[in-house]
Amino acid sequence: MTDEPETPETDPEPVRLPFDDDDEDYRMSDIYRGGRRGGSYDPRTGDYRTTPAPAVKRGNASAFRPADHVQAAQHLLAHNYGVAPKNMHPIAEAEVQSGPRYTLADAAETCLEMAGHQLRADADPFRQIMAAMTTSDFPGVVTETWKGIAESRRNPQLEKILALTHQITVDDYRQQSFSMVDLAGLDAPGIGTMAEFTDVHPIPTGEAIQVFSTFARIGISRQALANDDRGMFVAAISAFLRAAHSNEMRKLCSMIEANGNLADGSPLFHDDFGNVSSANAAPGDVTLGTAMGLLRDQKTEGNDKADADAAVLLVPTDHEVQALKTVKELPIDARPRVIATAHLTGGGAAPWYLLADPDVYPVLGRVRMENAPLSAVTFGDFEVAEEFPGLFLPATHSVGYNILSRVGIVRMGDPE
Repeated sequence: MTDEPETPETDPEPVRLPFDDDDEDYRMSDIYRGGRRGGSYDPRTGDYRTTPAPAVKRGNASAFRPADHVQAAQHLLAHNYGVAPKNMHPIAEAEVQSGPRYTLADAAETCLEMAGHQLRADADPFRQIMAAMTTSDFPGVVTETWKGIAESRRNPQLEKILALTHQITVDDYRQQSFSMVDLAGLDAPGIGTMAEFTDVHPIPTGEAIQVFSTFARIGISRQALANDDRGMFVAAISAFLRAAHSNEMRKLCSMIEANGNLADGSPLFHDDFGNVSSANAAPGDVTLGTAMGLLRDQKTEGNDKADADAAVLLVPTDHEVQALKTVKELPIDARPRVIATAHLTGGGAAPWYLLADPDVYPVLGRVRMENAPLSAVTFGDFEVAEEFPGLFLPATHSVGYNILSRVGIVRMGDPE
């Protein structure tokens, strides 16, 4: 019986980066030479022992599938950034209770292990993150975390926008026609009579609206990634949200002040439509009362009185204090929300606007993609760029606006 030749040990397959780098410090093959992070050093061989272990090392992880470990990694990373889901995976719960905070590099390690790769014990965090970019799970884990951060941020500018606009969702980027439909010729029933059917006809307006996108890439440095700089990540996402919604408010105000024509060829504000007053004064008892009266007396497309309640008082910053004082004198259930913005033209005689509830009388239409969050901002997977020593976080702001109707808004004062 002859001895079979010994099969030489082979290194695990190295992960290939999406770019080439001749610097020895960046070669990913150096990460995967015989051990995983946490393995013990063997002085006889001068190498690290390969010691299989669950991706999340605490808790009873042996009963779970690789997909469970990936989901736990996402929950742990979200917990680290303060946006943990309500129902955390059991592996994640065990890790939170007994372990230190879970970093971006830890999530990278989990995804690498679940992909069948082994790590050197001395692999630095940035190398782990870069290597994990080539796995099928890590980009999604990170993207879900950015999404959670974005949705958790309180954004006063977005709250103002939502109070002013009627929300529309579409399933593609093509221009579409949005119609405000009203009925004409519908009489109220008489008491004690059985009336015959009355033919009524919808009256569409057909305003065009379309989603447009703004793209940006937020640079995340190597140092920030290696140090798991949570504050910087959150600040970068918050800054993009703030800038995006400031742009939206500027767009809304410019549309209102432009007084452009609607689909019927007539301007948004005109005496013929009873939605404008030449009283150039800050909101007070008299001027606010006049505006509320105009809002109620407006005629709908069906030639009925709108009888709309005042919901939002939109003013330039010069009128903010006076508007707040005036509204405070009204009964609580009759107070419109005061929204002041520097994006409206200021000045002592600057116009201001009173609007109805946008869900009852939509004036300003805001359109976003069907599955997009209310913020209309989404963050993508990390991107590698040869010219940048780190990673880019792609951000997209996809939204569109148009005037849908003139019923539900009045302007007080004439622009100079």
